Amino acid sequence: MARTTAFPHLHIILQCEDYGSRLWPIAREQDPSCAAPVAPGSDETLLASAVRRLKPFTDEKIRVVTTLPLAPGLDALLANSCGLKMEDYELLVQPTQRGSAFAIALAAARIRRLDPQAVVLVSRADQRVELDDRWERVVFDAYQVALQDQIAVLGGVQETKCADWTYMRKGKPFPGVDQTFQVRLFSADQKPAAAKRICAQGAYWYTGMFLARAALLQGELKKAGSLASTPESRESHRIAEAANFLAQLEPRDWLNQAAKELIESLPLVSLEKALFEVSRQLVLVPTGVRFDALSSLEDLDSLAGPSHEGNRVVGEALLNRCRNTTVYSQGAKRTVVTLGLKDVMVVELDDMTLVVSKDQLDNIDDVRTELQQRGR
Repeated sequence: MARTTAFPHLHIILQCEDYGSRLWPIAREQDPSCAAPVAPGSDETLLASAVRRLKPFTDEKIRVVTTLPLAPGLDALLANSCGLKMEDYELLVQPTQRGSAFAIALAAARIRRLDPQAVVLVSRADQRVELDDRWERVVFDAYQVALQDQIAVLGGVQETKCADWTYMRKGKPFPGVDQTFQVRLFSADQKPAAAKRICAQGAYWYTGMFLARAALLQGELKKAGSLASTPESRESHRIAEAANFLAQLEPRDWLNQAAKELIESLPLVSLEKALFEVSRQLVLVPTGVRFDALSSLEDLDSLAGPSHEGNRVVGEALLNRCRNTTVYSQGAKRTVVTLGLKDVMVVELDDMTLVVSKDQLDNIDDVRTELQQRGR
């Protein structure tokens, strides 16, 4: 990346408050999804990739929001895999996971306490981003939008989803920055078929990345709660108030019993539902930079292009007479061989092999629970 000068008052928040249960068995509590390699055989983790692409834009500490079970492993990753010194990052640890709305609000409130003029860049830590010469420009444009007291949301124009099944429709051009638009509709957690159809008709995928003034986020959450226009936003003001209160304390105090009880009383909700679906301050910043989340087993299909038969192979495998079959082999010292499979996913790891029909991926938690009960 060519940038050598950081943006004034820009602070990075990386989301890693959930280990990625939908990506099990690749992701586990000891190895969250952001610890997965960018590609099988790569020495770079998804977290290290995120740090590498975002660090040039800031002189401030990178803040990683997480929960207590994940904190030790992430601390080691940031120091070893990412090569950061202790003064380069700060883990913001919650005692329990309450969704991205609270996690981001808490991080933004702490940053605002330290820097009242702060602009936060919020990004997932479990994505692959194919950087090219458009990357710096899109971050710059989003930063300019954020300086005008708007929430700059990056929208992807790719065929497949960038993060979750969440999309945006553009409205009128935003007058402050060329080729940006007011968001006419933000819709989160849609059914895959509907989201694909709507984006094929000209909507934009939400990339999972946005920039905004820290103070604006808090104000918009309070406003969303007072309007209570959707069930998910009715308690957004409580999220903002709790985040502001806890931000007056040191992060180590967030783990005491009183703080834990306060946090557990908050709704479990995403920022997309708590705020973005109801805010009128969203500005779309379109980008052709490709984003691929690695947050569920379904996302493994994004790691490799399909063959004529619709098969996908990541790692070492031989597929014979198979259709719509995906094989993901990471670290295993053997070749996966399949014969006559259809609509199946195979995940080959050093310590286990998962073979699952693709129409059963939503039931993967049942298998994980049974293995836990067996002490495995």
